[in-house]
Formats: sequence, C-alpha cells, structure tokens
Amino acid sequence: MADSGSIFTNFESSFETNENNKNLSNSESAFETNESSFKKNENNKNFSKKNETSFEIIKVLSDRGGMGDLYKVKDENGKFLVIKRVKKIYRGNKKYIELLGKEYDIPSKLNNEGIIKVFEKGKDIEEDYYSMEFIEGKTLENLMRSKDLINNNLLEKIIKDLLSTLSYIHKSQIYHRDLKPSNIMITDKGSNVKILDFGLADGDSYEDLVNKMGTKIYSSPEQQNNEEIDQRTDIYSFGIILLEILTEKTDISFLKDVKSTTYKEIIKKCTFKEKGKRFYNSDEILHFIEKLKTANKNFDEKRYYDAKKKYKSYIDENPNNKNKKFIEDKIYICKKQMGIAIIKSLIIVFTILMIINIFFIFKYFYFT
Repeated sequence: MADSGSIFTNFESSFETNENNKNLSNSESAFETNESSFKKNENNKNFSKKNETSFEIIKVLSDRGGMGDLYKVKDENGKFLVIKRVKKIYRGNKKYIELLGKEYDIPSKLNNEGIIKVFEKGKDIEEDYYSMEFIEGKTLENLMRSKDLINNNLLEKIIKDLLSTLSYIHKSQIYHRDLKPSNIMITDKGSNVKILDFGLADGDSYEDLVNKMGTKIYSSPEQQNNEEIDQRTDIYSFGIILLEILTEKTDISFLKDVKSTTYKEIIKKCTFKEKGKRFYNSDEILHFIEKLKTANKNFDEKRYYDAKKKYKSYIDENPNNKNKKFIEDKIYICKKQMGIAIIKSLIIVFTILMIINIFFIFKYFYFT
C-alpha cells in the first residue's frame, strides 16, 4: 500500500451493530455525510456487512495510483484508524475486490509488531473496504527523501527490524512480493518498522489472483519472468531498497558508490540474478551483519597494536630515516589524544568530589 507522506496513530477500532436500520438512501454516502453503514455476514471469508457505524473522514491519505484509496477516519468512539477502499473505477471488479480481501486476510492471521494491524473488512453503500491501525510516522520512501537516514544507528535499527519482520513472514510460508520503500512505515516514536500492503503476498493457502508482478525496479528476475518464487524474491527486493537508501539509486551498477564494505557485500549477495547465489533467508543476513561487525572490531584493534609495534621497531632500526619525524608525529598524536582523555577523566572525577564535599559542608553547617 503506497502511502507517501501519510501520518498514522496506533489505535484499535470498535464497531457496534444495529440490526434494525437496513434501508439507506444513496444520499447517505460515506464521503458526503461522513457516515458508513455495515451489515453483519456470518461467512468470515466474505466482506461482512454492518448497520450504521459512523466514520468521520478526517483526511484523504492517498487517492493516486494503485487499486485503492486510503482515508484517515475517526470511529463513533473517537478512535482513529485507516480504511482502504477499492477505487471507484474498479468497484464491481471481482478480481480487485478479491485482491482487497486478500490484502486484509493475510496480515489478519499474522501477529508481529513489524506488520500492520488490520481490524475488520466490510461492505457498505460505498462498497468494499477494510480497516487498519493508524500509525504516526513516515514511509521509508519519505524518510529517505528527508535525509534522516544519515544517522547510522537509525539505519542499522531499521535494517535489523525489517529483516526480523521478513524472517517472521517467511517462516509463516508467506512471501510479500511487493516490498518497496512506500510499503514500509517507520514510526515517529521508537523508529519501528511496519510492513504494509500484502495484496500481492503469496501464501500456501492462497492461489494467485494476479500474475507474479510487483513494482518492477524492486522485483526479482524470477518474479518478472513469472517463474517460481520463494523468500529469496523478497531478499532481492531488500537488497535494492538498501542500495537506494545508501546511493539514492536502484540500478545495481551504482553498488560501487556504497562506502560501507559491510552493506556493499550484503547488497551484492542479495541481488544476484540467480536466486541460488543469494542469501537464503533474512536470518542469514542478520548473522552476516553481526559476524562482520565482530570481525571489523577485532581487525581495528589488532591493526592499532600491530601498527604501534611496527612504528616503534621502524624508528629503532632506522634512526636517520627521513620518515622518522612523520612516524614520531603519529605516535605523538596518539599519546596526546590519550593524555587529553586522561585529563578529561580527572576533571570529571575532581568535579564529582567537589560536589560531594560541598554537600557535606552544607549539611554540617546547616544541622549544627
């Protein structure tokens, strides 16, 4: 579900059923009077109908592109949520109605903090819809445009959260197939990941409603060629998303512009044309990240001590070498930095001791 610039808050909806009000005129449209009418249907696989549950439309969140329109609404209890409807041009089209239903059904069976929560699906005079939680945050697409991802700690958190959520989805035998920045929300509080739009998701209990499609620039070669897919299709999409975050490009030829060797290796292995060469799953990528972080840390420490030992040995063996001054300067800088750190530590300790002394002096004179 592409929702550029949408802002959501996390609330659960509450609906009441009124069996008596069954006849509504066309003038009572949900978009004209801010009211919707629903009827209950015992068949859970179909869109349920309910009588007269009022929704106040607060804002149109998205009405361009895709198959559906999004609205921020307030229910009769004052709680905010989002409803999605099939676009008017597609209403009555069985394929799109079924696709909307699938978009609700798959996340309704999943329970993970990284997946959008859906509440119910129904039908009123404005036709089919489903409701979901309202999240206050930004799409990853908008976050990239704002340059907020320059913060390495935030980027690392988003990457790990996204991979953990994908791991959960794949272990549930579901493949998203349309993973892209506009289908990933980042909450304002906590910068948590929320994956949206499971309309193209493929699960064991569902048949394909559409061809194996998705947004082309993020789709794997096997998906575009209508071949068999598995979790590595989403792994490919993840690699392209990471490339776009780091370079603002989605063409793999820009991999050379990625400065981080860790992320460069991840993108490279995620985006092989042959899926057999890619990471097998999200857990493998997470393990790879931790392994490289540990290796880099150990390498940096070893490099420092080896260099220090080498510089000292070099000076002892080449006392008249023209590079001696340069090497001595390097060692002097290291010592100077260490000295500054020690002085700062002493100042902090002295300040704490002074505060403690002042406290006891004040206590002595105040109580005597």
